[in-house]
Amino acid sequence: MRIDYNFLNEPLTENPASSKSPDVFQIKAITKKDNAVVSAGAGSGKTDVLALRYAFLLMTDENIRIKNILALTFTKEAASEIYDRIYKKLNAFVKFLDNDKYPKQVKLAKRALDEFADAKIQTLDAYSGSLVRIAASRYGIRPDFTTGSSSCDRAVEDAALPFVLKHRTEECFNVYSMPGKIEDFAANYFSAPVLKCTSVATRKNFFSDNFQIQKAQIIEEWNSFFDENENSIKSQFEDLKLLLNESDEKNTFVSELKELVDKNDFKEVKNNFLLDSLDEKNANSFSAIAQDFCSSINSICSINMNKGGSKGSVKEIKEIIKKIRETIPIVVSVVNFIKNFSAQKRMFELLDEFLEEVNNTKRISGNLSFKDVGDLALRILIEQPDIRKQQKNLIKKIMIDEFQDNNKKNKELLFLISENDGKELLVENKTETEFFIELEKNISTEKLFFVGDEKQSIYKFRGADVSVFNELKKSLKDNSGCEENVNLNMTNNYRSSVPLLYSFNLMFGNCNNNQPLNETEIPSLFYSEENGIANVKSYEAEYKHNALKKNELPASVSANNVPVHLCLLNTGENEDGSSFSDFVNYGKCLSKEETEAYFIARKIYELSKNDSNFNNYAILDNSRSGRFYLQRYLSIFNIPYTVDRQTNVFSEGIVNDFYCFLRFCVYPSDSNAFAAFLSSPFAGISMQGVQNILSSSVKKTRNSEILFSAFEENDSLFLSDSDMKKYLAAKNFYEELRDDILSQSLTKSLELLWYKTGYYFETILNRNLSLYSEQFDLLYETARQAENEGKSISWFVDQLGIAKKKEISSYMNDESVELELKEISYPIEKPDAVKIMTIHQSKGLQFRHVFVIGIWGNPKAQTIGTFFFDEDGFDGKNATGVSLCALGEGGNYFSVRQKEDSALRELAEQKRKIYVAITRAEEDVHLVGSLSRSKELKKFDDSDNAEKKYDGPLSLMHKLCRFYYQKELYADNDFSFESYCNEPVFNKNGAPFDFIKINPVSTKVRADDKINLDELRQEKIKLFSAFYDKIPFEKDINFPLEFFDKTQTPSGLEKLLPKTTVKIDNAFKINEEYSSVDLILKPDVGDSEDNEEDSASSEFNYADFGKLAHSYLESFVSTGNILNAENFVDRIVAKKLSENQKAKEILLKTVVSMCEAFEKSELGKKVADAKNSNRLCKAENKFKLLMDDTIFTGSMDLIFQDLDQKLFIVDYKTDRIAKPELYIEQLSCYRKAASEIFHVDAKDIKTFLYYLRYDKEIDISAYTI
Repeated sequence: MRIDYNFLNEPLTENPASSKSPDVFQIKAITKKDNAVVSAGAGSGKTDVLALRYAFLLMTDENIRIKNILALTFTKEAASEIYDRIYKKLNAFVKFLDNDKYPKQVKLAKRALDEFADAKIQTLDAYSGSLVRIAASRYGIRPDFTTGSSSCDRAVEDAALPFVLKHRTEECFNVYSMPGKIEDFAANYFSAPVLKCTSVATRKNFFSDNFQIQKAQIIEEWNSFFDENENSIKSQFEDLKLLLNESDEKNTFVSELKELVDKNDFKEVKNNFLLDSLDEKNANSFSAIAQDFCSSINSICSINMNKGGSKGSVKEIKEIIKKIRETIPIVVSVVNFIKNFSAQKRMFELLDEFLEEVNNTKRISGNLSFKDVGDLALRILIEQPDIRKQQKNLIKKIMIDEFQDNNKKNKELLFLISENDGKELLVENKTETEFFIELEKNISTEKLFFVGDEKQSIYKFRGADVSVFNELKKSLKDNSGCEENVNLNMTNNYRSSVPLLYSFNLMFGNCNNNQPLNETEIPSLFYSEENGIANVKSYEAEYKHNALKKNELPASVSANNVPVHLCLLNTGENEDGSSFSDFVNYGKCLSKEETEAYFIARKIYELSKNDSNFNNYAILDNSRSGRFYLQRYLSIFNIPYTVDRQTNVFSEGIVNDFYCFLRFCVYPSDSNAFAAFLSSPFAGISMQGVQNILSSSVKKTRNSEILFSAFEENDSLFLSDSDMKKYLAAKNFYEELRDDILSQSLTKSLELLWYKTGYYFETILNRNLSLYSEQFDLLYETARQAENEGKSISWFVDQLGIAKKKEISSYMNDESVELELKEISYPIEKPDAVKIMTIHQSKGLQFRHVFVIGIWGNPKAQTIGTFFFDEDGFDGKNATGVSLCALGEGGNYFSVRQKEDSALRELAEQKRKIYVAITRAEEDVHLVGSLSRSKELKKFDDSDNAEKKYDGPLSLMHKLCRFYYQKELYADNDFSFESYCNEPVFNKNGAPFDFIKINPVSTKVRADDKINLDELRQEKIKLFSAFYDKIPFEKDINFPLEFFDKTQTPSGLEKLLPKTTVKIDNAFKINEEYSSVDLILKPDVGDSEDNEEDSASSEFNYADFGKLAHSYLESFVSTGNILNAENFVDRIVAKKLSENQKAKEILLKTVVSMCEAFEKSELGKKVADAKNSNRLCKAENKFKLLMDDTIFTGSMDLIFQDLDQKLFIVDYKTDRIAKPELYIEQLSCYRKAASEIFHVDAKDIKTFLYYLRYDKEIDISAYTI
């Protein structure tokens, strides 16, 4: 029976003209009911497609219920978004689809909405968790286990050291442990491999079993050195001897090499070198033979290759030497394995023992990691056919998003629940590899729907394997059995402008010319078989299809509309010999990192003259290392910003100051902490004064012992009058606060310092110093978490000290920090700010203007640590699991043989990162970086040799830029500092980008940098001296109680008598449909929603109703729906609501109706337009405002920006009687706060009261000016 798909093109909004129908590529994906792999390019609308396909399945097949569809995605946020989209789509079909025309579809959509509570829209981790709960008891695990707690990893780390100490007499420890570093040894060789490479599902003897596989491969590799084929070391050695005999012995190179060969020739019979087996008995004896062989190879290859010329047989000899040299790392690693055979064997036995202890603890405690749950879920489906059958029968359709970020185990889990109906395949008498080979032949052709984009796979560090997605496109079968039908492509881009799409196509796909990416200069980053490269590796992304706009190929760009800008600083030498590094070293110009940051900040400043909404800007970095300079120069140009995570937290300001004072309180004998306290803003003593104080604080005993004592009376102390006053004030400050700091909670101590020192007021008064407020939030949240875990102030101070050392030193293995400030999440309220985030964090987001840094160099080679993990095998061989690296021996055999492959995989991921970063842009993107041309490359460029070839290292972006702008790329630097960059240069021959040369910047720009922070802090503190003078600071009062008479909330202004009356239109009538709530709510004294009532009362009152309505509106504005409103409801209100089910139904029905009425109101439509246009739209916008001598702290219910760039402030009211004059002062305060926060003239701000009981707003802007 043919299904009518036309309903998918019907308008699903009140305004049909604004409704968008799916494009031809999307329709193919939505309507495909059997297996499919959808490659969805950036901005192609894949989330909408997933939502529509989900609805389509439910609305076209009566046999599919909502419980039969499993929709999986990568993160909770993504799952929540898809959940929301699907609900909205189904609701829209019910609401707007013509029931007469499509009765069946409307009926099934209604059924789906009724059953939506059964929806399985979740992360893969959540689904795995549900499987484990079903079978937990079968594996000895508590069914009430917890997942994802940091304490799970910490428990393994804590168990490692006691285990190692228990076995400290083991001889094998001497091979892997350095003297005095037993903690490092326990962490690196026991807890780390167990945490990263195993789980509670790992089978017994995991390490020892894999060691047997390693042993077999080592024997095979060793014997290959002596094979008869032409590539073996033995054959090359014999060829070398033949050539030496034919060569001229008068040649010094030949004679020296012949002598070396004679001395190191292995003349023994071939069989003496071959290994049949390897065990503890023959390993020690054979080790000597192996080491002699290795020594011989090294000696022969040590000859100086610059001698003897390069003609005739000498050239051939040198080629052989080069080949043998290339094998040396492999030979050395094999010999090391044999040499350390016994030690490795014992280490793996101990690791198996330790793993068993760890897993027993996990089973008993129920404290599991996400890896534990994921691995165990897979094992359950393999080993428990009854559970697999139950899941197969229940789940009829599987949809999984972002599959390029998954791996082989994730695919295997999905295949298990997609097995064809019938008898379940059993694993008995099969290896898991054999099991899955057989399973893949018996997969349903109608169940699986994978969506992803191999070009956006950038989570390799989390275990993502893009090759799984790429191989799936070749192996998955649908009903037709045709690969072309399985693979669908969504190529229309709805995010980026047409000029950007042209640039994307040329930069990534080289669609205008068929040259593939190789060692020569060529204009594309990705390649494919269609562009001339055969056997593309499965870990490479291919750009097979152009990005389209409305099904059409974008035209080329010109100098007027080119959207991509390559902005580069030349850090090399000028033709006259002057170099960038010299100017930096002499302090005349900013460093490379600082110059790039200055360029970005200034460019954003200039762009903001045309687009002042800073929400439209993003700075994406490859790592967070250079953010200190970005934050500095954004602040200089008065540009607000937010960061995804703080870095360099000890570099300046509050964290360092607070840490030093806390440390001095805990450790009064710490002279460094004492000195830091004296020189900090707490004391503000000059450097000379600090030196004098320290000198007078140190005494020698008779035994020549040095004693330090802070703040002791000392006649020998000489200070200036100014420093003496500060010294005495500092002494009083310390003595006054120390007891409180040591006795009260961490958070109270930080609050006390925050307010007492004036930091708080400083951040209110000076926008440039808002970073201090962020740093305090970070420190406070860190302290709160430590406090919740029962940590003491001394522990907190010690951990801060370790974190500080770790930040300063890039190499710090002697101490581990449990407290990671950079990892703490805390709220930052900055509604209009430039976003600074990593490329990874930007995934799924979009911005009008994007700046990208950190992509110009190729990825650094990954260093091999104490072990190497091979999970999937290499070059057709079995996986070898964990292999150990002995101290001082570099990588082991299994890491060395994959070194080149690992480097290529990292490079492939680098390409994908560049793609993700650039495709975040809607209108334009600046790629910012620096480079210098090596002498070898300059010599190559200057050469006229037609056959010249450059084999040196060049980054991907360097190659790309050279193709179009080689001349401009290496132009001399201008050290006159007249301009921070040159005008853009555009290559008219179809270039996808222009070139902007960044010029060196004088260090004089730093003069604008926050002036003198210490002086500025002291000035701000003086402004509030009246607070300190009027009310003496009392130690037994929880600070800042002394400020209570100077702080207020704007809502408190309602108590003031109104100075005027606001006229209300006669048509302003209350909606009587809402009157049913009055029968439930507890009567109050007045009519205002903000009356103070007994919140402890169990009865639901008018204030509670006001809070409930506000929560639902906040959810509606913040998330676009009210499905997640429960997350916004006050805890006490929610508790009261749950205690009366009948009242709950009436109240929620009323609140939902109010929200729907607001959505249809004129204000609601403006809010929707602001959100859809990516303008400012913020619910519950918190603020602090100093007005006259009072500090107001409050929250605006809603603030948004309209089409004319005016700000609208909306305050919701649930009052039964409308008296707008009561709120004039409150809204006036909001208006002034918004003016200062967003730097908008108060005349361009409108203020509204929206009365929810009336479904209407009142404009009181004329009264609040």
